[in-house]
Amino acid sequence: MSTKKAIDDINLEKVTLPEDWEKIAEQLKPMLLKTYGNLTYEQACVEVDKNFSDEDDRLIIKEYIKQFYPEFQE
Repeated sequence: MSTKKAIDDINLEKVTLPEDWEKIAEQLKPMLLKTYGNLTYEQACVEVDKNFSDEDDRLIIKEYIKQFYPEFQE
C-alpha cells in the first residue's frame, strides 16, 4: 500500500506560506543552499516562480533570498 499523497492543482492554488515560514526556511537553509546555492539570483527567481503559485508568496521569497547574493549587500 502506497503512503504517497499528492495535492491537485486546484487545491495547490490555495496553499500559501505559513506564518512561521522564515523559521522553517532557517531550518532548511543548509539543504536549500546545497541544492540551489549555485544559482544566480535570476535563476533562483525562476525556480521560485515554478514552485510557488501565489504571487505574494513569490515576492516575499524573492526578497528573502536576496540576503544570499552579494549584489544586494550594502
